[in-house]
Amino acid sequence: MKQVFLKELTQNKCITVTYEQDGILQKCQGRIYKLDLYQQLLALRNKSQKHYFIHLNSIRSIN
Repeated sequence: MKQVFLKELTQNKCITVTYEQDGILQKCQGRIYKLDLYQQLLALRNKSQKHYFIHLNSIRSIN
């Protein structure tokens, strides 16, 4: 599972991330802006340049 996860993060394409925030499933679509393995954060930027910061442990799926 981890290898598939990291492979998706290395591709420069638009992805959809389903993650849990405050007990509710959320979806976000965009491109990888930054991956911080030390703080375990994924930063996405959508088409309108809005940034999303998602904890890696809250990610449920990447499409």
